[in-house]
Amino acid sequence: MVYRNGLLAEQHRERVNTVPVRYKRTWTVRRVIELEAGQVGLFDQHCVITDDAGKRVIYTHAEELGAGLTKHKVIAILGQ
Repeated sequence: MVYRNGLLAEQHRERVNTVPVRYKRTWTVRRVIELEAGQVGLFDQHCVITDDAGKRVIYTHAEELGAGLTKHKVIAILGQ
């Protein structure tokens, strides 16, 4: 996962061959909203992750910007 400027990019891996084992990697980019603990009840779904500094982050998805993207497209979107 990569989080930058309110955008969350998640990598997905799908097995495409068993011998040799090969995977296809795609990315999904979503606009997310960080929530405070009191705001959790206002949204149907939320997710909780721990960032690199050990801080707990609660967020919800606001909009999906793209699915099945390549790494280069994700970098271009996050760089905006």
